[in-house]
This record gives sequence, C-alpha cells and structure tokens, in this order.
Amino acid sequence: MKYQKLPSGNSDYIEFYDKNGEMAATYSNNRWTMYTTNAEASRQTEMCMIYNEAWRNAKRGIPLAGEEAVGVENPQNSFDAKA
Repeated sequence: MKYQKLPSGNSDYIEFYDKNGEMAATYSNNRWTMYTTNAEASRQTEMCMIYNEAWRNAKRGIPLAGEEAVGVENPQNSFDAKA
C-alpha cells in the first residue's frame, strides 16, 4: 500500500496492491477506483469459456455429464417439477 497524507492527517491518496504487486484499487478525492488484476481477468475469461461451451452444447443437445439428452419432440418429460 502506498499513500499520501494531508497536513490534517487524513489520507489524500492511497494505492492498494494484491499479493502479486498489481494495483487493485486507489482512493482519492473521497472516491474509490477498482482495477482488474491479471488474476481476476484470467478467472473471468475462464468462466466465459465454460459458459460459452455449456451454451453451445445445450444448443446442440449435448447432455451434461451423467444426464440424458432432452428430446425436442417431448421436452416436458425432461422436467421433474415438484410444488
């Protein structure tokens, strides 16, 4: 963390870093600014890839592991709804 103090003792500007030394946030003018770190960007990209693959598989009717494909002719039989 790096910071600059005003004569009153209040913080004028603060930088926050993660364990890898990347800036994660700043505080100045009574406002917070958040920054996406490389680790966060990597996780976000990975989650998008997982989502996109699942969406493509669902669109093609490929089942999830351990599940049967849903027939387009009779999709209501694929639900087990309980009230």
